[in-house]
Amino acid sequence: MPDYDGRPDPDPTVGDVLLWVPRALLAPGYIVAEYVLRRPLGAMITAGERLAIASSDPGGAPKIGLLPTFHLDLGDGGGTLPTAGLFFGWDDAFARRHDVRARVETGGADWWRVGLTNRVRLGDDGDARLRLSLDWDRRRDHLFAGVDDHTSDDHLARFGLERFGAAFGYDYDLRRRGGLSVAADVAHVGFFRGGCCGDPTLDEALAAGAWERPVGYRAQYAYVGATAHLALDTRDARPRPESGVRAEVWGAARVGLGDADATWLRALASVAGYVDVWQHRTLGLRLFAGLAAAVEGEMPFTELAVLGGNAPMSGFTEGRLRGATALALTLDYHWPIWVFLDGVAFVEVGNAFGPSFSGLGGDDLRLSFGLGMRPIVHTDHAFELLLAAGTETFADGAEITSLRFVFGSTSAF
Repeated sequence: MPDYDGRPDPDPTVGDVLLWVPRALLAPGYIVAEYVLRRPLGAMITAGERLAIASSDPGGAPKIGLLPTFHLDLGDGGGTLPTAGLFFGWDDAFARRHDVRARVETGGADWWRVGLTNRVRLGDDGDARLRLSLDWDRRRDHLFAGVDDHTSDDHLARFGLERFGAAFGYDYDLRRRGGLSVAADVAHVGFFRGGCCGDPTLDEALAAGAWERPVGYRAQYAYVGATAHLALDTRDARPRPESGVRAEVWGAARVGLGDADATWLRALASVAGYVDVWQHRTLGLRLFAGLAAAVEGEMPFTELAVLGGNAPMSGFTEGRLRGATALALTLDYHWPIWVFLDGVAFVEVGNAFGPSFSGLGGDDLRLSFGLGMRPIVHTDHAFELLLAAGTETFADGAEITSLRFVFGSTSAF
């Protein structure tokens, strides 16, 4: 039998040489995704699972758990205070089909977030639930940069806001990704002097003439109202291909109580299409619109439509863009990097505008783009990693005015 040991390697072909071009171009993205994101995150998730205090039923399903939480939202032209806390979950608490979720987070003095939710599953499958939730938020790092098309890229200010809220609602799951939720809610909102991140307070900025005083600022208000949310999604769950369409609408009607002599409506809507290019490498296009309008009286500025943060245009901190209306178009690409996490790269155009989308034009749009990791499905306690940027309007040159790095856990129940 011939001895093939010691044979020289064949000469490279033209195709072998040309392959180094895309390899070199894609190498920075691969290094970031593999060594900056996936591997460190995998090590931290494994460590977190070992630290989690949890017990299981005989079938192995978690019944009770206590997890540490932390959240960093750092940036130039935005950002919030770093926070840490605890998340607690208990299924079948005290009685079968009764679930409890609780969280407490703090970012230091005048930064607290406390929430408690009781859920009762109405069937063995858990698709239908009643819920009662109580929330208290006191934060001194809320961001203000103007309203509607008067948003400034040169002036940022901070204000403090405290909110007590309660809601009683009904939730019903539609397939794996859709759902219907209706609720009645009541809340009390007040302002206090804020401060964060080297930015002036809103009081100082108003005294310097940066903006006109926002409607309702420094006036306490309360409201009672109702909300409804409907999400329809045709996409199949993994491991099936994830091509499909998602449509979502959320609405709220609120009536002011006491000195808040106002009635207002808020609405959000989005429609998106997704194409599973290959093995859950998915390309998506999403159109988002939001609006807020007073039916009677003057609506507080904190009830306006907002972009940034967890909303579209995530290259900006939440509250950086707010107005009577908002519009955003997002092109994103998702790919699997972990059992329950996807990598995501995105680019967005959008902005906040006046009533009836006044001021909307191509030159008035901004860019937002970034790279990160997000959970595959919605959970009570999810993990997020994001590196993103936002620009000024095209009319002003579309130069980057916001850089944002987000790392940590989020609670949404």
